[in-house]
Amino acid sequence: MVNFLLLSGGILILPYVYLNSLKKPHPNIDLPLQSCLSELTDILSSLDYMLPKLSQFIDQFHVVVQTHEINVITDSAGNMSIDVPGNMPSVVEKEITKKIQIMDKLIKSQGFEINNLFQKAHSIENNIKLVKPEYNSKIIEQLSAFNKLNASYKH
Repeated sequence: MVNFLLLSGGILILPYVYLNSLKKPHPNIDLPLQSCLSELTDILSSLDYMLPKLSQFIDQFHVVVQTHEINVITDSAGNMSIDVPGNMPSVVEKEITKKIQIMDKLIKSQGFEINNLFQKAHSIENNIKLVKPEYNSKIIEQLSAFNKLNASYKH
């Protein structure tokens, strides 16, 4: 026979045996892991969209540089200088220089955003590996593609 203790004010104290039986894992115990996987899936989708855009920006940059026979140099501080052919009219030079600078900013900002997504994805994957050590990274291929794009944009 199990005894219950009724305190003044109608508060019922359940026995330890009953309370101990309630300590089973909640059915939603995997929700944090599912949330991580969902966030990782969103990041991967964003990367699938952003990496081709970055590639297009870099390709456009190279086309403009090659078409107009321009030399682009970046110093160790990250400052870009543009050397145009001497026979290029100054109006065209200003237009091309502005276009190159805008493309460079687009490429750098897109690269910065992509890099931030990779950092978030890496952090999420590390958290997943704590729960599931057998987990295999989903970002390796995209990271490789990003590194190739970065290497192709050296000037």
